[in-house]
Amino acid sequence: MTTRALSDYVYGSRLRVGFYGEVFRAHRRDNGHEARILHVDPALAARPDFVAALGRHCADLQGLPAHPHVITTIAAGRRSED
Repeated sequence: MTTRALSDYVYGSRLRVGFYGEVFRAHRRDNGHEARILHVDPALAARPDFVAALGRHCADLQGLPAHPHVITTIAAGRRSED
């Protein structure tokens, strides 16, 4: 079985499917840090206006202080399908 990964993060279970797409639990390979990966719905990802707005939103979130009930945005990017 192939392990699904993105950058330094290994996928775990799918947590939910929502308006923007699918959210997966993940953990960092080297230290086990838990994270979430959002796969944006392909129909939304095909819209340049949505991609630009999401990029701006992620950049804005990176400067906010941490809170125990909010998932911190670590990175945002685009990857081609395998």
